[in-house]
Amino acid sequence: YRAAVFGPDGTWILAAHGDRCSFWDLGTGRRIRTLSGDPSVRIIQAVGLSREGSVAYTVSSDHVVGVWEVASGELVCELKGHGSMTRPLGVDPEGRHIVTTDERGSLRIWSIAPVLPSVRTGHPLTTARLGPHGRRMVCPLEGESAAVYDLASGEREVVLPHESKVLRAVFSPGGERIATSAKDGSVCVWDRDSGERLATLHGHSARVWSAEFSPDGRRL
Repeated sequence: YRAAVFGPDGTWILAAHGDRCSFWDLGTGRRIRTLSGDPSVRIIQAVGLSREGSVAYTVSSDHVVGVWEVASGELVCELKGHGSMTRPLGVDPEGRHIVTTDERGSLRIWSIAPVLPSVRTGHPLTTARLGPHGRRMVCPLEGESAAVYDLASGEREVVLPHESKVLRAVFSPGGERIATSAKDGSVCVWDRDSGERLATLHGHSARVWSAEFSPDGRRL
């Protein structure tokens, strides 16, 4: 599985494998339903959910973002424009915008109709995540760190230094904490405002590609 995300009530997850995205019940371990792509051209590489869990987002190997209605499993629309690898970031609390990044260092903020101006970070980007209030973004940078950006000004607020290449960075549900996962198998928890490292978690024997907080923010 390349990526997974908790549903908003913590009872199910959405996980990507090959050209498919499946919803799984955490209580029974059973598959609830599956969203399928075209296996000849599309490998799903990342997934995301709207805050209330009614809309799913997928990023496929042809750099297209799919927007899906969770209840019906139907594809609502596709967002195109990136020329290199993209990752989903999530949506703002009102559900009006989503954000994608690419390896050329571009960040796109999308509405359902027009595309809002891009933000330039000056770094190749492979993933990023919006804060729960839609005002901040956190993303791994080239090298061994991650950074928090203010989306209104585009300014970098704080840098989170790691001992290994950061592969994923995510906000806690309240937005006051950040978790980073790294190539050396470690996961770190940070204070968003000060950049202070609060904890370093070990246990994985290989690189940690993804990290997610549970809905109550008590588990990773």
